[in-house]
Amino acid sequence: MTDFIRAENGHRERVDGAAFLLCFLLGPIWLLARGLWGMLLGWILVVVPATVALGIAFALYAKGEHWVVALLTLCGPHLVFSGLAPAALARKYLRQGWVKVE
Repeated sequence: MTDFIRAENGHRERVDGAAFLLCFLLGPIWLLARGLWGMLLGWILVVVPATVALGIAFALYAKGEHWVVALLTLCGPHLVFSGLAPAALARKYLRQGWVKVE
């Protein structure tokens, strides 16, 4: 958990595990709301094609009891990308001149 404070007005923001969870649950909507445009573009260019390709592969080759593996694999790219969200948000705050508070 890391807090950032804006020196001009004292506004405080926290970057923690909630960023990961919200990015995983809301995906591009959360990225858009937080202004993480580069990450949104990366999500569109990486996660969407990877999920579509894995979905097609499992639809063609995985039958029966492999549905759990298919579901976990389809969530994989999105899960990995969501794990990058807290660091991207912290980097954004630092670039905008926010001060990191320990």
